[in-house]
Amino acid sequence: VKLTPNVADIGVTAKAAEAAGADGVCVAGAQSSLPLVDIYNQGKPQYHLLNGVAHGSLGGPATKLMGFSLVANIAKKAGLPIVGGGGLETWQDSIMMMMWGAQLVTVCTAAMWYGWENISKQVEGMEKYLEKMGYTDYSQITGQSLQYLRSSKDLDAINGWAAVEEEKCIGCGKCEKPAHCNAVTMVNKKAIIDPVKCLGCGICEALCPTKAITMQMA
Repeated sequence: VKLTPNVADIGVTAKAAEAAGADGVCVAGAQSSLPLVDIYNQGKPQYHLLNGVAHGSLGGPATKLMGFSLVANIAKKAGLPIVGGGGLETWQDSIMMMMWGAQLVTVCTAAMWYGWENISKQVEGMEKYLEKMGYTDYSQITGQSLQYLRSSKDLDAINGWAAVEEEKCIGCGKCEKPAHCNAVTMVNKKAIIDPVKCLGCGICEALCPTKAITMQMA
């Protein structure tokens, strides 16, 4: 059974499907959406071969994290096999989807954009990953990440900060840009991070093009 993600709690929906005799569920992170519009043409939607638009499904990379959440919710609340999808463009994406609880994955948008070879590349990458990591079956990775999923009230912050590996820093200044942070300064074209002022958000680490910044625990 393919489930719509546009419900209050997809885990409850999956349990209902299970009770009704479903053998498994398929879910993707596609959410109800509307298209971009032409701001210089009275807000006309940018679908030229339609006489208008209706609420439709958002697909592609933007839905990947939503797909992870949906699959994990189902895996926690129902005992059905899950086919997970939504924005899976690389073999790493598909491995992560399985780690959040999917037994199988589905690819749509990536094949539409990049051709059927995207699927064969993903399969090849996944097989090499299993071999490299010493796994013999996909069931060994299915649901691995669920052990880290808990309610927000049960989350505890770990004291730490961002640290710069000076040799890798190219002085681009991207880490200094985030508006909420005043922990980063540039000195002699090298980033310096004040651990006292660092909020531990990790944005500078994500922005660094040379991977010179890593998050360190106290």
